Amino acid sequence: MGRNSQQNFDLPAQVVLVDDRGRSLACYVDRTLEVDERPYLLLLPVDVPVEMFAWNEAEDTLLDLEEDEMATILPIARDILAEQNLTLLDTALTLTAQGELPDDQETLFLDYEAQEGEVESEEFQELGVFYHEGRRYGVYTPLDPLLFFARLNSQGQPEPLSAEEMERIGPRLEAELLSDLD
Repeated sequence: MGRNSQQNFDLPAQVVLVDDRGRSLACYVDRTLEVDERPYLLLLPVDVPVEMFAWNEAEDTLLDLEEDEMATILPIARDILAEQNLTLLDTALTLTAQGELPDDQETLFLDYEAQEGEVESEEFQELGVFYHEGRRYGVYTPLDPLLFFARLNSQGQPEPLSAEEMERIGPRLEAELLSDLD
């Protein structure tokens, strides 16, 4: 049932995902998978994934940003990263940065409040910290690879999975991926 060869779907080593807002994300094709006779891809962004959080100073955790708050601080974050010769891009599925990551940044184990109040821990490299209107923000890159599932549409082009589709098919894709790795 599982396939992990790019030749099975005749795909290039890199593809570009485009989201419903027209933003694109260049990705390497890590694996191809087939579930219910439909082709899916496991993709790794070409550029460095970037995450931004607001600090909850009282609990010393990070908070995900709402879309309007993200839009407000994005220009500030661009300026902070430009000081390190990094270009922050508003790409599909995740923010990314182009350029060489600084070697002198420390690794942080950070807790952040994900959706629905769940607290998760992850390892990040800090790229910058700044304040806006009295609130502290951080710009980070995850140290674990950030991977995305996509499906091939009827024209053979990759498309990101919707949240509903990921909820429905994601566990089966993950199970198929694990069986391919065995």
